[in-house]
Amino acid sequence: DQCVSAIRPAPRIVCRAEDIRMAEVREELHIDNDIVCVPVRLLVCQSCGERYYDRRTLRYLEEIEDKLRKDKGALGLAKQ
Repeated sequence: DQCVSAIRPAPRIVCRAEDIRMAEVREELHIDNDIVCVPVRLLVCQSCGERYYDRRTLRYLEEIEDKLRKDKGALGLAKQ
């Protein structure tokens, strides 16, 4: 589900569209031969699909990736 952001961002760099909305997307983390899909909420251009990550979301994804690389068994990933 998507909701309109209360803040109207400036036109996008890639396509210059102004229809930017908060959306839940699945970010893929590639851990060796495994792919882990992590749901996150972030701003997405409705015209071209460009994603805009805030610092908190980037830190969150980095923390998950670090945990998975250290302990692949934590989420049932195959250890190699």
